[in-house]
This record gives sequence, structure tokens and C-alpha cells, in this order.
Amino acid sequence: MGNGECIDSSIKVSVIIPVYKVYRYLVQCIESVLSQTLKDIEVIIVDEGDDDRCREIIDYYEKQDARISALHKRNGGYGASCNLGIGIARGRYISIVEADDYIDSTMLEDMYNYAIRLGADIVKAPYREVLESEKENVRIERDCWFRTVISNSIPTNRCFSMKEYNQLLSVHASIWAGIYRREFIDERGIRFVEAKGAGYVDCVFRVDTMINATRIAYIDKTYYNYRVSNVESSTNNYSIGTMLERWLEVHEKYKDFDDFEKYSSALILEEYNSCFCKLGLMRINYADFQRMCRNINYLSNQVILESDYLSDNQKKNLIKLKKSPLKSYLSNQFKAVIRGIHLTKLLVNISNKYILINFLLVMLFCSIVLTSEYSLLEDLVQFRKYVIGVYRISELLVAILLSIRMTCPLIRGIHKIVGY
Repeated sequence: MGNGECIDSSIKVSVIIPVYKVYRYLVQCIESVLSQTLKDIEVIIVDEGDDDRCREIIDYYEKQDARISALHKRNGGYGASCNLGIGIARGRYISIVEADDYIDSTMLEDMYNYAIRLGADIVKAPYREVLESEKENVRIERDCWFRTVISNSIPTNRCFSMKEYNQLLSVHASIWAGIYRREFIDERGIRFVEAKGAGYVDCVFRVDTMINATRIAYIDKTYYNYRVSNVESSTNNYSIGTMLERWLEVHEKYKDFDDFEKYSSALILEEYNSCFCKLGLMRINYADFQRMCRNINYLSNQVILESDYLSDNQKKNLIKLKKSPLKSYLSNQFKAVIRGIHLTKLLVNISNKYILINFLLVMLFCSIVLTSEYSLLEDLVQFRKYVIGVYRISELLVAILLSIRMTCPLIRGIHKIVGY
């Protein structure tokens, strides 16, 4: 896998730009790389061959600057594009710049000099988020949310490992806000997962690089401009199923890794933010919920409870998911239904007071059941005994339960319990 013998001492940094459906931003990205104060670079642009203007733009710049190499490979995906670039890179260090982002002019020079001075395998930095709206003529720039936290907790001007300071594992992977020593990447056999599309493959790459490196350096300056307003980006086309698959790959790969629990205590916050917290934010289908339960079972209660990065409420949510997965799933489905109901309009249109009372009781019941520690089935039985109305409350309850499309086999017998 290694290509260390092909390193060219005259090339300090190889910049890899994977390109897919970003012609609106591509010129700015390429210009920001070519305008670097560090001139001893090569630029490897890997175009996935989509039928837009990207190829035209890339071919133009390749003719204008001898430092550019353009590769056109259709439908390889983000990971395959990065691997292709790494495979032919000749620089001492490797940088990855996403084609809808751009970098400040001194990024590569500052990071390269910092890496050489400290003998670092990896140099990491915070990044800047860029939000734009052409329609409203608005542009907002802000530092990533964790810059202050990280800067106050890990050292600068010296190298460290994740065993010493694991804070960088608890935040956004941001693999592009850094550079990586080429020989380190090859010696460790590190490459991207090759999945369709973007596929959140930076999740595994981040873990592979950070926990295998013994000499990591952090520079507290924002150079990388991460555009969060691109509607085509993976950030804005979130797929929880794909994200769960990437985290499964991490768990499977490192389940027998020495001291991995020390890394897990930090990684768990990023996994929570990218996966587990979605239970309270979006509707999860049952197949993805099963994947979520599978992943959380790789995490021991001790790792969850002793993590310095999780809040008490986050720990409670994770333990509850492990202890009562069925209730967590029902809660997710119920909340999704409630979010989709215009309650005010619905209640106004319920003219029969008995139906209205029973509807509100069912809503109250479901809320209590799905947040309590009692058995769901026991609650259903008790509820059937004590709630009596002109209209069959069991029918309304079952209608609500069916409306949230529960697919769990354990729920198939509920209609028998409530007498419907």
C-alpha cells in the first residue's frame, strides 16, 4: 500500500481536492489553494465525473498551473477519490480540501513549518464555519463551536498523543483542518473507507489517524473555511443509516484495540451528537433503530457513566436506550407524530367533548408511558381499566399506535391487550 519511495523532497504538501457537483464553489476553492504562500505544493484534483461544469473548470486550471494534476473517475465516491489522490501524492505532507470549501492563504505554510519544527505526524487546527445566502445577501462567519474548549484543554507548541489528550476525539472530525505526514499514513496502512457518495468516511479516517499517531500538534488558529450552506453537502443531506454504518466500522475495527475504552470516553460525545441524539430530533425507521441499538451495545455502562464529555442528561439518555430500547423507539415515533400534527387546528375541529377528552387523555398517557420507568405493557393494561368514555378509548389508542407505524415484533400483541 505504501508509496513512500515516491516522495519528492521538493514538494512539501500534496493537496487533494475530491470534486463532486460543486461547480458553483470550485473556482474559489482552487484559487485559494493556488494562492498559498507555500509554493512548493502539488494539487491533485480528483473529479468524480458528474455531468456539470466541474470538468471544464478543472481542465482549465490544469493547463494554467503545472502543479495541478487532474484525475477523472466516475462515481468513485469521496473515499475512493481521496485514496486515489493519496496513492499518487508525492509531498512530504498531505492535505485534503473539500471542493465547496476554501482555505486562508497561509494555512499550508504555517502548518508545514509547525509540523517540521515539532516533528509532528499530524497538525490539527480549529476551523471557521461559513453560512451564505445569495437570495438574502447574507454572509456569516463563525469559529467552530469547540475552539475555545479545545484551546483551553490541550497544549500548543509541543506534540502529544490521544492517550495524553483525547479531547480532539470528542468533536467534529474536520479531517480537512489539518495536514498528515505521508510516511505515517503509509506506515500505518491508513486509507479511507470507499463508500458510495460522501458516506461520512471521514469518521473512520479520523479515528485511524488520531489514535495511531504518537506525535500530534495543535495550532490554535482558524485557516479552513467550512461552507455549511451548500445544499449538496453531506452535512445538509444527512443519512442516519449511513452514519450508523460508519460508526459500526469504528466499533468493529477497534473492539479489541488496547485501551480503546480510553478513546471511547471522548469519541462517545461525537457519536452521540452524530447519531444517538437524533432520537429526540427526527423520526427513525426501525431498521436504523436496530443499527443504533447494535452500536450502543459496543459501549459499556462504565464508559458512558465515566465519560468526562457527556452531560448527565446525555448519559441518562444512553443508559435508557440500552436498558429500554423499545420504550426509546416508541418515544421517538410518538414525538415524530406530535411534531407532524397541527394540534391547535386539530383540537378546534374536535367538536364532540367526549372525543376531545379521550384524545387528550391518550396524549397524556402516551407522554407519561414513554418517559416513565414502568413497563409499557403494564401501563397499557392499567390504562384500559381506568379510562372509560362514550367512544371506545382503546380504538383511539390503537389508531395512534398504528399511526406511528411500529414495526417491532413485541408490539404486535398490543391490540389484544387493549381489547381492539
